[in-house]
Amino acid sequence: KPSELMGVVKEWVQSCLALPDRMFYLTTMPPVQRVTEGKLVSQSISELDLAPASLLNFWWTDGINDVGPGIPPMIRGDLVERAETLTQSALPEMDKGKTWVDNVARANAAGRQASATAGGGGGGGDKGPPKWMQQPRK
Repeated sequence: KPSELMGVVKEWVQSCLALPDRMFYLTTMPPVQRVTEGKLVSQSISELDLAPASLLNFWWTDGINDVGPGIPPMIRGDLVERAETLTQSALPEMDKGKTWVDNVARANAAGRQASATAGGGGGGGDKGPPKWMQQPRK
């Protein structure tokens, strides 16, 4: 939910890890911002402009982010067993001729509008793409 705090998101991610005591953090795309540390953990997904959809990167704080033979699995085995491959039909439709940023901004605006209509508040109308997703000015 857009009102969910980043601290709750971090707890959920931690509950999915094979090694739940290993420290990690999540970051946004450029500009990189650690959204699971400091004051940001007490902000909601919506307040951080991460709703209704965004991509977060996962990092171990010890700097060892390798995968492969001899490296312990990152995700709990029971979750890996239930995982399914994402198919093209499961992805949102994109407007042809539009940039990825334009399509994400449209999806975010639609999600905020749906959330506001459902009484969720959602962030106050179409604000366009989040600040970190703004295209550089030419």
